[in-house]
Amino acid sequence: MFANLPSLPPTPPPEGMHPLVVHFPIALLLFAAVFVVLAMIVPKRGWWFSVSALILLIGGTAGAFQAVSTGIAARDVVEDAEDDAMWDVMQEHEDMMVQARNVFAALTIVYAGIVVLPLLAQSLQGLKFAFPANLVFLAALMGANLLMASGAHLGGRLVHQYGVKSALAPEDEAAASATEEETPAAEDEEQAMPADDEKEAAAPDIAEEKPAAEGMQEEPAPDAAKEAPAEEPKTEAPAPEAKEESPPADAKKEAPAADPTDDGAAKEAPKL
Repeated sequence: MFANLPSLPPTPPPEGMHPLVVHFPIALLLFAAVFVVLAMIVPKRGWWFSVSALILLIGGTAGAFQAVSTGIAARDVVEDAEDDAMWDVMQEHEDMMVQARNVFAALTIVYAGIVVLPLLAQSLQGLKFAFPANLVFLAALMGANLLMASGAHLGGRLVHQYGVKSALAPEDEAAASATEEETPAAEDEEQAMPADDEKEAAAPDIAEEKPAAEGMQEEPAPDAAKEAPAEEPKTEAPAPEAKEESPPADAKKEAPAADPTDDGAAKEAPKL
C-alpha cells in the first residue's frame, strides 16, 4: 500500500535552507499590520487583535533571524564568483535585511509593551491609549515593511538576474546521485564490449564455414551432368509411337463413310 508513495526529498544543507525559510517571515510581518489596524478600529476586541498582531510579529521576527543566518551561509557558497555587480547587489541585500531584522526585533519588543501595559494600569485601557499607540506603531511597522520589501527585491535580483542558486541537496548525496547515474552507463559500455568481441571472434568461424558450404554445393554438379543424357532417350521414345498410331485412327474414321454406298449397291442387285 505504501510502496507507491513518493520518497521524501533530501534535507538541504544550512546554505540551502534560505529559499525555504525566507518567505515565511515576510508574509507574517506584512500580515501583522492588518491586526494592528483592527486593534485601532474595533474597541471591544481591540486587545485581542493586538495579541494576534504580537504573535505574528514574534513569529515573523524569529523567522527573520533564521532567514538572515541561512542567507549568510548561502553567500559563502558563491564566494568564487567574479561578477562585481552581483557582489554589490548581494552586499546591499545582506545589509538591508540585517537592518530590517533588527528593526523588527525592536518593534516586537515595543508592541509587546503596548499589549501588556493596559493589563498593568487600568487608566491605559480603552481607545484613549490603544488608538494613538497603535497608530504610531503602524507607521513604524509600515516603514520596516518597506525596508524589508526593498531588501527582498534585491534578493530576487540575485536569483533571477544574476542566477545565484543555493545547494538544495547535501554534497554527499549529490555526489552519490551523480555516481549512481554514471554507474549504469559504465555497465552498459562494459556489456557492449564483450558483445563486440564475440562478434569479432565469430567472424572467422563464419568465414571458414562459407568455403565448406560452397564445396558441398559444387559436388552434386557432376552427378546432375551425368543424369541429363540418361533422361533424354526416355523423353524422345514416345514421340515415334504417337506418330505411327495416328494413321490407323484416320483410317477408322474414313471406313464408315464408304459403307453407305456399298450397302446401297448390294440392295439394288437382288432387284434385277
